[in-house]
Amino acid sequence: MKKVIVLLLIIIIVLSISACSTETELKIGAYEYNEPFVGDDSKVFVTSHVIIKDNNEMIFRVPSPLISYSPGGKYTFKNNVITLVANYTYKWKVDGDKLEYIGDEVDAYRLKRGLKFRYIGDESNAYDIKRILKYRYIDNNN
Repeated sequence: MKKVIVLLLIIIIVLSISACSTETELKIGAYEYNEPFVGDDSKVFVTSHVIIKDNNEMIFRVPSPLISYSPGGKYTFKNNVITLVANYTYKWKVDGDKLEYIGDEVDAYRLKRGLKFRYIGDESNAYDIKRILKYRYIDNNN
């Protein structure tokens, strides 16, 4: 009887420890953020991408003609936060299929806290010009 009670206690402890784990799964692929380039009524949108690769590497594609550098390298993922250290320290909080930027604000990259990048699937989607253009030019008549 004591063995059964001890075994049940061990099972309960293991199940409660595994239930406490709140680490969100990090999806491999591309995440995208679109914003109006000038003002809220602008028809031109700026598209940024965060590309997560399966070898703990990532690329942050910045959509600026003034910047030729796309920060990238090895990232860390701990407590639902992705951290990339490159020319700046970039941090995103993982929230389901979205990444919310929580790092330092970087004006040169138009990067502000709270920007949400949505998961768009495979990395190739970040390079699909037809898909990107439909977000960049919005026709108010449609």
